[in-house]
Amino acid sequence: MPITVAQGRRYFKKLTAIAANFDRLEVSTLRSAIQLLRNVRSQIAGQLIDTDFSRFRIAEQQRALDDIIDRYDSMVRALAHGASHEAFRLGERATVEPLQDAGIGAAFFRPSEAQVNIIAQFSADLIGGVSEIMRSRINTSIRLNALGGSSAIQAMKDITVILGIPSKPKDIVKGIAYEAERILRTEVNRTYNLATHAQQTALAKDVPGLRKQWIASADLRTRDTHLEAHGQTVHVKDKFHVGGFNLAYPLDPAGPPQETINCRCTSITVIPGIVLPPSPLDPKIEAEIARRKEVEKAKIAARALKVEPLSEEFFAAQTVRAKNAYIGDSELRTSTRDPRIQTFTPVAQKEAKDAIVTRLADETGMYYWDANKGIRQWANTSNDEDLRSLSIQKAASERFGVPLSDWQQEKYDKLIKERNRALATIRGGDPSKLDGHLQFLFEDMNESTRDVQFDIFGNADAERMITNFIDSIYEETQRRFREAGITHVTLYRGVHLDRAWEYSIGEEVTITGNTLESWTLEPWVTNIFGSVAVKENVPVEQILSTARTGWGSLSEWEFILIGQKDATVIRNRRE
Repeated sequence: MPITVAQGRRYFKKLTAIAANFDRLEVSTLRSAIQLLRNVRSQIAGQLIDTDFSRFRIAEQQRALDDIIDRYDSMVRALAHGASHEAFRLGERATVEPLQDAGIGAAFFRPSEAQVNIIAQFSADLIGGVSEIMRSRINTSIRLNALGGSSAIQAMKDITVILGIPSKPKDIVKGIAYEAERILRTEVNRTYNLATHAQQTALAKDVPGLRKQWIASADLRTRDTHLEAHGQTVHVKDKFHVGGFNLAYPLDPAGPPQETINCRCTSITVIPGIVLPPSPLDPKIEAEIARRKEVEKAKIAARALKVEPLSEEFFAAQTVRAKNAYIGDSELRTSTRDPRIQTFTPVAQKEAKDAIVTRLADETGMYYWDANKGIRQWANTSNDEDLRSLSIQKAASERFGVPLSDWQQEKYDKLIKERNRALATIRGGDPSKLDGHLQFLFEDMNESTRDVQFDIFGNADAERMITNFIDSIYEETQRRFREAGITHVTLYRGVHLDRAWEYSIGEEVTITGNTLESWTLEPWVTNIFGSVAVKENVPVEQILSTARTGWGSLSEWEFILIGQKDATVIRNRRE
């Protein structure tokens, strides 16, 4: 029987609604899991801080801890069981209900309650293993802290690290929280896809030519192989080809861990005669693939700039030369606590900044105070929710062909919309209507300079002026390197890495960040900015600025680099 357009619309509408319900289930399950861990932390804190925390009461404290973890185990198992049960039902509905809403009759697979419970219990047992890992790690931590004479407060700090609970919604989960989230996400998604596959297999007996389609998620965490698989459509009896492996459905347990664990993909049923409209995910997937290709191109280009082989002695000599040029005639101050720490006097910092601003004003035709604002902007913030800083990053992205990070692009687009609203309000004559961070753009400005100052850093129409500003800084930086005979500089950066404890000294990592990032000539500066310190021998062509030529803090020995870097770990506080 031919399928009408109306039937197709009803089918897609119901399919979309069920997918949204599943997304909500996954989010609520993971939030509940994190809340359970927060409760554990609070209960342990109460136990340790309200009692005598000492080596003489270790046995008593560990019995109390066992009770807390046993209660957690019971609750997290119940959470996993319930979420898996609901995921299975949603997976069934994802095949059954769209067809029913479209008025298409067919026979469906009806698993027994016992069968569903077996699947749900499997997920509960897996998540239960996390409780034992947590019990072992926390017991060990408490014992070591008590024997070492540490305070209950220090013990709780260590336990918080073990639990890995994020302090903010967008923070990356670590430790026990990561293990729990990984298992829950994997098993809930696996159960959903298993149920969908079971229904598709049963339905294929009555619907010739029934097909299934792989649907990927569209963000930074999605595997490259899964982005490539997005939209892949095969007969229900066939398998998807993903990353060199054949999978019956997303998270197929027959597939390897690297293609299944933490996967958030799904499959949908493609009925013969129903033409599905383009998915809103399609352009997002295409954009993410394009972004990754650009990142890879930038990475290849950066590597191509390296001249191999170059000895460590060469890099050391080049860096000494760069440091001498950086110091110039300025007076240094040496720390009385640590002679390795050297900074510049306030007078030297003021003179260096004045020389930069004067040169930029002359070369770009800007007023001195506007050039000064441009230099000061980096010191205030190189990103955040500040359109002036993001405009600099955007202009550098286009000038050097290095894409903005996802975070930068999102903030930039949002602030451009707000800027346009602000301009409309100002032109309407009532700046008092502005709210939040937009108001600061107009503070300190009198009528005669408001438009000029607003346009220079914070208006996309001033892109040419910002690009000229960047070009002037870059050309001066490169001129100084050429005159000093410097081709490479060894630079350092302090960073926070996901699962930082896994990185060893000497291991190479890729520092993926924003278009412009701060590095330093001095290793001691990295202590201020991250638990992991990395270094890289950088070709000078990748250096936009130093604190002698443009943006940068003189006393932090700051260099501004363009694009992501391959770097070597030189310090990890967890080791």
